[in-house]
Amino acid sequence: MFSVVINYFNPTDQADLRILTQSVVFRLIKSSVLDNQYVVVDGSGWEDCKLRDFLKDLGVEYMPASIKENMAQSYNRGITKTNRAYVVTMANDIFVSSNWDLKVKNYIEEYGEALYIPLLSNSDHRPQIFDYNVFKSKASIATGYTFNFNVLPKSAIEKIGFLDEKMSGYFNDCDYHIRAVGLGLRILMVDLGSFTHLGKCTTSVSTTTRYDADKTIFLKKYPNGYKRTLASLSKGKLKLVILFKVRFRFCSRVMERIESALLRV
Repeated sequence: MFSVVINYFNPTDQADLRILTQSVVFRLIKSSVLDNQYVVVDGSGWEDCKLRDFLKDLGVEYMPASIKENMAQSYNRGITKTNRAYVVTMANDIFVSSNWDLKVKNYIEEYGEALYIPLLSNSDHRPQIFDYNVFKSKASIATGYTFNFNVLPKSAIEKIGFLDEKMSGYFNDCDYHIRAVGLGLRILMVDLGSFTHLGKCTTSVSTTTRYDADKTIFLKKYPNGYKRTLASLSKGKLKLVILFKVRFRFCSRVMERIESALLRV
């Protein structure tokens, strides 16, 4: 049912990062119950033979790159090789919960086609943090989007398009969020159980991300910035919540703690 694309970047051949990725993939497969496809895209610029052989034994496809890639380039390359109705883009530092794929399938059957993101132990989008989200609900409309663990219908990718490869990783999530909402697509935040996101494990070792350059590109596309652009494209309760957060910045933390309750589906 799902094609899972895991992003890997280890140009300096750090053993700890390889072992982490192997552990993440092993946990992913052992926690899955459906007929899924698994792909690891390696943007390091060389072939990691140790990782390749490990993945081969698990039946996971390994896709190395001949040159260094940024996050968007690797994900896009992986997405083109997927063969299931739903694509999952996944960082290589996330440990999923048991039966995660069956839980997502149940949400899809209940709420229909949408982009789904899970609550995580750690996220740049605070309402997505499991412990921070004190008003948990079965599903709520997301006011933010992060490329940590994302479930996307193939049909949605066909409408939205690929990640913008001009940006190296810092604003790709904001850009994709705006493009999805602009097309009237729903992004739902759901509880899939214990999803541990270690965070910044790859970037602490090596990275191709460039914050200032990405910000310049993003603001050229969206001169009004992320939240104001998002608000202009949103409707109903989502629009009101985002506008409130834009207008009352000093209350943003309070709003972020209750927004999942306000935006329950």
